[in-house]
Amino acid sequence: MTTSFNLPSAIVSDTLEILMGRLATADKVYKEAEAEKDRLRNEIAGIMIAADVPNERTVWGLVSLSSKDKVTYSPAIKVLEINLKAEKDKEVATGIAKVTEGDKFIRVTWAK
Repeated sequence: MTTSFNLPSAIVSDTLEILMGRLATADKVYKEAEAEKDRLRNEIAGIMIAADVPNERTVWGLVSLSSKDKVTYSPAIKVLEINLKAEKDKEVATGIAKVTEGDKFIRVTWAK
């Protein structure tokens, strides 16, 4: 839930500048951490595959190699998905589907 403030616009503008700077820094750190996490996961998987070790218990927990099935559907299913999306859009447009406003959030487009 968002908090409501009653502040003069100059204070709001200055506060947003400071908070956006902090958000930019946090976003950069987050992206770097995500990249490091992916690199480490790939390295661990590579070692486990090369050593033919399906799972290993460490002091940090259990790590296991898994696989995820990849399904390729026939063109008939793809047509059904397209038609379903069109029907959903039609229900929204005609008011049959119930649309409720969700929680407020921010969307950021970073300056380049």
